[in-house]
Amino acid sequence: MRLGCLTLVFGLHWTFTQSGHGNFLFIESFETPVVDSYENSNGKWLNFGINTPSQTGASGSRGNSFVGDSGLTWFVDSGNIDIVDDTEWAGATGRQSVNLVGWEPGSMYTDLSLQSGSHVLRFKLSNHIGASSNNTTSVSLDGQSLSGMPFSTSSKVPIYDQIVVPFTVNLSGTHRIRFTALTNDGGSVIDEVSLEFQGVPEPNSLILWGLAGGGSSLFRRGRQEVS
Repeated sequence: MRLGCLTLVFGLHWTFTQSGHGNFLFIESFETPVVDSYENSNGKWLNFGINTPSQTGASGSRGNSFVGDSGLTWFVDSGNIDIVDDTEWAGATGRQSVNLVGWEPGSMYTDLSLQSGSHVLRFKLSNHIGASSNNTTSVSLDGQSLSGMPFSTSSKVPIYDQIVVPFTVNLSGTHRIRFTALTNDGGSVIDEVSLEFQGVPEPNSLILWGLAGGGSSLFRRGRQEVS
């Protein structure tokens, strides 16, 4: 199945080259920007995204993007999100986490260069401390939902569940990872997001796959000429 530059492989066995336990492309704990050091901060959270009417000052949006401690720029292009300090609740790692629902459900993404091959996305997921039901979260790559989506948990911060999502990228290039809140019962909280590159198909596997495809084409053409 191919949509855009992403191919998810089902029922197909590849042989991958690996280096140790793979290579982490980024680890994001949302420790920056620092909430209690931000200009005119309320010391509890920072809101990013589309400004919600009536919310101004320390309660209003601080812009549509921020740079996390991974060095990646995260863009909020729908609704808004909160970077939350541990005065509200503890992060899975460090002091801060992200609530995907600020004043309204939000969607945030980052663009990064990915090599073709096998990858594993990991993140910690929890519910708002005051949630009365399980919030659900969408995770996509290049607009295509990743396997297992939507994700939900009955845990509430400061307890987090580990979510592990393997996927395969077919074409090297720039790809977009997006997190989206699907429900609004306080919000879905994420932290400790990481992406690991695990390997690329062996050249021999690709050659065999190409020959199989070429042989199939010749077989079909031969049948057509005979008939």
